[in-house]
Formats: sequence, structure tokens, C-alpha cells
Amino acid sequence: MRTYTRLIPAQLQWIHVHGHSDANTPFAQLTIIQQLNVRCDQLAKWYLVRAIQTGDYIDPTFPDEDIVLSINSEKVRSSSKKAVYKHWGKQAAQDLFSRRDKVPRESFDLIHWEIMPKVMKGFPKTFQDWITRHISDFNFNGCNRYQSRWKPTVKNVCPSCGWL
Repeated sequence: MRTYTRLIPAQLQWIHVHGHSDANTPFAQLTIIQQLNVRCDQLAKWYLVRAIQTGDYIDPTFPDEDIVLSINSEKVRSSSKKAVYKHWGKQAAQDLFSRRDKVPRESFDLIHWEIMPKVMKGFPKTFQDWITRHISDFNFNGCNRYQSRWKPTVKNVCPSCGWL
């Protein structure tokens, strides 16, 4: 947006207009700037609904953008650092879970990962610990696997079933 405003042969002043000013104040009592903001919101909602219904969207890249960051053909519109870390973390988790036969690669995107912390909070702490150990391969012989490295009397097998 600022790139485009630099091209306008006039001096612009940026001001912040609080959204939804009409929620508590009648439209007629709003300033002209607030009224224009309300009208722009209405138009934006109308065009968004129309675009969703018709599938007619504009190209998200603009001709004068100097740099465009996209991940999996999707334009990054917020923090590039967060987007890159999220993408890298997803790839690392997908590789790990696939390699350990926890989640098949083709099923990974079917899981709603963003809600998992909220889901886990609904379970007792002991279950949270158990599932974490299970996913990280500390479940079966994990405790003995690492203890056996520094304590020769501990065997590298599950203490319950003897599974290696």
C-alpha cells in the first residue's frame, strides 16, 4: 500500500480510524472519516462474499511489489519469520512422524494441529505426559534406553513387557 501511495503526486497523512465505530454510536453522529470507514467495511464484506460465491478473486501479487514471499504458492501476509518457522516446523514434524510410523505423510494435513494444545488441556496431566512420551518414542523402553547408557544394571528393555 505504501509503495502505491509513494507514486501519488500529493502528500498523504496516515491516520488510524477505530473499526466498528458504528457499533455503539449512530451513523449520523460519526465523523465523516468514521462514516467512510463504515462504508468501506460494508463494501469490503459485500465484495468478499461475492468473491467466495463466484470464485472470482484477484491475483494476490501486485505489479509494483519489490519482494513477494510465498510458501507453497501462498503469499505470506504477516510475519515472514513466523511463516518460515511454521513451514519448517511442519516439514520437520511431518518427516519425524512419518519416519516413526506415527502419522502417514498423506494423512498429516488432515489433522487440525492448531487445536491440539487446547485438546490436550482437557486431559489429565498424566495422560498428557503419556501421549508425549508415546509420540516422542520414550514410551515403551524409552526410560530404560537412556538409563541403560549410564547405569549398567538397567537393561535396555521395557520393564513391563520386556519389549526391546
